[in-house]
Amino acid sequence: MKSVKGLLPLILLYSCAQIVIPDGGQKDVNPPVFIKSIPQQNSVSTYPKTIDLYFDENIEIRNQLENISMTPKFSSIPKIKIKINKIELELERDSLKPSTTYCINFGKGIVDINEGNVLENFYYTFSTGNSIDTASVYGRVIAVKENKPIDKSTVLIKNLYTSVIYETTSDKNGDWKINNIAPDSYSHLTFKDNNSNKLLDINELYYYDTISIKEKPINIISKLIPFQSLFDSIRLSVLKCNYINENSISIKLNKQPTDINAIKYTFDLDLNKKDFLNIISTTKADSFLIIHPFYVRDTLTFTVKTDTLQTFTIPQPKKRKKQILKLTSVALLTRKGDPNYITSTVPVKLINTEKIKINGLNTGFIVKNIFPNKLYIQAEISSNRQIIFEPGALTDINGQENKGDTILIKIATDEETGNYEFVVKDSTLNYKGTVLVKIGNPFSEYIITTQLNKINQIRGLLPSNYSIEIWEDENSNGLWDEGNYYEKKIPEKILFLKDFITIKPNWDTTGVEIYID
Repeated sequence: MKSVKGLLPLILLYSCAQIVIPDGGQKDVNPPVFIKSIPQQNSVSTYPKTIDLYFDENIEIRNQLENISMTPKFSSIPKIKIKINKIELELERDSLKPSTTYCINFGKGIVDINEGNVLENFYYTFSTGNSIDTASVYGRVIAVKENKPIDKSTVLIKNLYTSVIYETTSDKNGDWKINNIAPDSYSHLTFKDNNSNKLLDINELYYYDTISIKEKPINIISKLIPFQSLFDSIRLSVLKCNYINENSISIKLNKQPTDINAIKYTFDLDLNKKDFLNIISTTKADSFLIIHPFYVRDTLTFTVKTDTLQTFTIPQPKKRKKQILKLTSVALLTRKGDPNYITSTVPVKLINTEKIKINGLNTGFIVKNIFPNKLYIQAEISSNRQIIFEPGALTDINGQENKGDTILIKIATDEETGNYEFVVKDSTLNYKGTVLVKIGNPFSEYIITTQLNKINQIRGLLPSNYSIEIWEDENSNGLWDEGNYYEKKIPEKILFLKDFITIKPNWDTTGVEIYID
């Protein structure tokens, strides 16, 4: 008994040390639960001044502008207030149209205050008419050239008779959906609103069509192309003018000009030597480069006349210097029969072919300037090439001549190249026209005109990674036609393979099947 009594204080002391404060129970992982609404959900023949939505716990709304969508559009946006566990919307009676079903979707905006659990895609619906419209329309937005989804695109569905407008935006996968829409005829406009002005502007990607909505849901694949004005009522002007380097600036216009030669431009009056200036098109039809000599100035005054007369002041970086004209070959290994491309550090103004020799000869080749900093040389010589640019063969835009350059080009042997064999197929079985295939990389490209299910082979490709671009040439003009939705001309279908094909030396790639779907 004595030993037991001795242990009792220790047991009590140990027990006191193990006292644990209650943890408050399990963590709340459930989203708020909708309890009731006034007016009731799916009420008809109602013009509410306020809408009260009640939930089972205290809530808040996050990112209202991003998460809440209202269809069709209210003429004035409802005011939204949060009161403990209630969402209160104040509506102006004049903002509601007769015989119309309204749907307010809260997306991922409703969360509980304590844990931030999200009540996803809760929506409230009511109608000013005597029934709830139940039709729906959904779709996906795709850039037709790149064949990839476009997020945050504006989708507008407008009733052709009542002018009621439904608006939503595409998600990260390019998907969108509008519920509770009345069966009828609608116009459908989707566009990428780059400047967020809620308007379709020149060169923004867009899709337009008219659709008939019935009770059965319809799916729309919107393939976006650059918008051009239907009418030439917009005056041509320069949107911005930027410094690129010591010999060039870029200008971006508000639309594509019908005649590039109609653009007039000068620099500071005492530097107005038009024969030294050159305007060249870039990859975008509304953007251009102005090539000019090197000017020792802190700023340049650039005047451009389109349909309007504009003047820009272009600051010049402090650390810059006049470059020496030097030449470099784009590729030191080429295929027999392929042209050679030579780049220059300064834009070339004049070419004296008498001072250019290939393998010691001054004949049997063509040299031309295809870009201010890029020369094109096509030679009949099928062997390795030694291209000599004697002093004075080239004169750059600053009036400087080259000092003498020699470039060696090796012609690839069969063992140094690879072959690629492929067949284009259509999984939909809907297309039977001509197909054009472009295989290329930054240095070269090869275009083949072919038919579906036909075996094609490109021989002698240099080792490299290549991309494949395929378009359906339905009118057999050898070009990709982007179409015009207003004229009901659908763009020719394009497939881009995102993955590169790899060509290895002395290697045959055969049996490749490329599906257009």
